[in-house]
Amino acid sequence: VGMVGMMDPPRPDVREAVDTCRTAGVRTVMITGDHASTARAIGRELDIFRPGDLVVTGAELDEMDDAALDEAARNTSVFARVSPLHKLRALKHDGQIVAMTGDGVNDAPALKAADIGVAMGITGTDVAKDASDMILMDDRFTTIVYAVREGRRVFRNIQKVVSFLVADNVAQIVVLLTAVALNWNAPLTAVMILWVNLATASLPALALGVEPASRHIMEHPPMRVNNLLDGPLARRVIFQGVFIAALALVAFVIGQNAGSYELGCTMAFGVLGFSQVLRSLNQRSATDPVWDREGARNRQLGLAAAASIALMLVVLLVPPFIDAFGGTTMDLGQWALVVGFALLSVVQTEIAKAIGRWRARR
Repeated sequence: VGMVGMMDPPRPDVREAVDTCRTAGVRTVMITGDHASTARAIGRELDIFRPGDLVVTGAELDEMDDAALDEAARNTSVFARVSPLHKLRALKHDGQIVAMTGDGVNDAPALKAADIGVAMGITGTDVAKDASDMILMDDRFTTIVYAVREGRRVFRNIQKVVSFLVADNVAQIVVLLTAVALNWNAPLTAVMILWVNLATASLPALALGVEPASRHIMEHPPMRVNNLLDGPLARRVIFQGVFIAALALVAFVIGQNAGSYELGCTMAFGVLGFSQVLRSLNQRSATDPVWDREGARNRQLGLAAAASIALMLVVLLVPPFIDAFGGTTMDLGQWALVVGFALLSVVQTEIAKAIGRWRARR
C-alpha cells in the first residue's frame, strides 16, 4: 500500500507579475480544467483568488444564461473544470478587452475568439499558435507583463509626438487667424513657418518617439486605444497652442512697435521656435516634472533639442539667413524677451502638470 503525491507548482515570478497587472488595472483570471479545490489553492497562492472572489465550475456555467454569467464574472477569479466551450463563454463579458493564454488544441477556439490570443511558443501546439495573435517564446507569464509595459510605452510615445506637433500647429494657426481677423500683416513669413515645422519640430518629435517608459507607466489605468487624444489631453494641447500663440503675438506687437514689421516677425518667429524646442523636454511626461525622470534618460532628445536650437540660432544670427527669412537682428533686450516668453511656455505646462497631480491626490 502506498501513496504518491504530485505537484505542479507555479513559477515563483508569477505572483509578482499578477500584482503588477493588478496595479496596472489588468485583471488576471484563471481558467483551468483542474478540480475547483486545486484551482482555488493555486489561485490563492498567486493572489489571483482573494476573499470575496468566486470559483465557478463548468457545470455551474452550463446553468447560467449570458446575463447571469456577466453578473458572476465580475467577482469570479477562477473558472475550474471547464471545457473548450466553457472557455469561450467565460471570455466575453461586460465588453472588456480580453487576452487569453493557452497551449493545447482545445484552447484554439478561445484563443481565436479572444481580443488577444497568446500561445505558448515552447509547449504550444501548432494549432494553438496559428489561432493566436502573439506567441510567447519563453512560455513565461511575466513576458506578457513586459509586453503590456512595452505596448503602453509605444502608445504613450505616439501620444507625446502627436500632442507635441498638434500644439505647435494650433499655435501657428491661431497666430495667423488672429492677424487676419485684426487685419494685421502676417506675423510670420512663409519661410519662417516652414522652418518651425521642419527644424524645431521634426527632430524633437522623432526623439520623443523613442522615449523610455516612465517609472509610473504600470500604475496608470488601461488606455482607450481607439482615442489617441482623449478629452483632457486634447484640452491641454489646445490650451498650450493658444498660450504659445498669445506669447508670439505679444512679441510681434512689441517688436513692431519698437522697431519695424521685420523685427516683429523675427521676435514672433523666435518665440515659436524656441518654445517648441523647450516644450519637447517637458513633453516627456504628462505627470512628472521636467526635472524628475528617475533612470529614464533620453539622450536622443537632448541631441535633437540642441541641434534644433543651433539651427534657430543660425537663422537668427547669421546675416544671409536673416535676410532670406525676411527677418532682422535683435538687440540684447529683445533676445531676453524672446527667450523669456519661450520659457513661459514651459512654466505653463509644468503648472498644468502640478494641478493634475494635486487633483489626482484628492
